[in-house]
Amino acid sequence: MGQDAGRSSPSLPPVSRSLTILVAALLAGVGVALGALGAHGLEDRFVDGGQAWWETGVRYQMWHALALLAVAAIASRPGVVVPLAFVLGTAGFSGSLYAMALGSSWSGWGPITPLGGTFYLVGWLALIVRAARGEFATSSAAAAVGGAKGQGRGDSGGEE
Repeated sequence: MGQDAGRSSPSLPPVSRSLTILVAALLAGVGVALGALGAHGLEDRFVDGGQAWWETGVRYQMWHALALLAVAAIASRPGVVVPLAFVLGTAGFSGSLYAMALGSSWSGWGPITPLGGTFYLVGWLALIVRAARGEFATSSAAAAVGGAKGQGRGDSGGEE
């Protein structure tokens, strides 16, 4: 029972630490590039208030990239819900802000922004649920800390 708690549902493939780190690094790298582009290359292309939208998009993208790195660091199996929700949140929330900042004429961007924000919240809620269930207690970081303090579960160490 306890070992199955960290597994994804049968219909969703598991997401490895390496893939989570790769996605987080891509989100962060693109976020840095977009931040630089917004500060040094698009000043004359923003609509009124667009630079603030752009900066908000970059800020949320970077925070969620860092959060994904943290998930990869603490979870032996990052799962699929948190990484997927953060990626969809970035595409929807940050992506729509980027488009609106540049004056996209498509009126559909407005409703996509809160949908992306909802995906961000779903990711955080999933992370809270996993933490409340103790699913991170068997990660290598937690096992190393627990083992170092003599508070392990009596097993031979962390599972990978």
